[in-house]
Amino acid sequence: MNKLITFLFFLSWTSQVVLGAELTTPIQKMTPEDVVQDSIRVLRMGTNKFTVFFTYTERGAEKMLAFSEAHAGERTRTQVGDFLLPEGVCYAPRDPTEYASWREGWLKRRTSKFFGVSAADADAIVAGLEGKPTK
Repeated sequence: MNKLITFLFFLSWTSQVVLGAELTTPIQKMTPEDVVQDSIRVLRMGTNKFTVFFTYTERGAEKMLAFSEAHAGERTRTQVGDFLLPEGVCYAPRDPTEYASWREGWLKRRTSKFFGVSAADADAIVAGLEGKPTK
């Protein structure tokens, strides 16, 4: 009986700790200073699907890589202006040698995109990248 009471107490305490804890998702915040302003392009991909292409500034690229390396494999979110993208898993390199090579090449180009977003989301992303208020 003593073991049962101890087990139930432990189970109750554990559930309070686990369920009562606030889970926070790391958020990568992009600012207009992180992006080369004349590189922002929107391309229609279908009926209501768009892709927003852009190039990071050197500072923005380093900031993005630092965030990605610190949160590799974790669920994260990206905020662009007032727009907050849904959660996704941050890229986690499998082979450190391959990643080092990819990182070096990517820092030369520094391009990225938000793929398959709605027209309203694309407008909000562009507004955030340009530092304009969301319509």
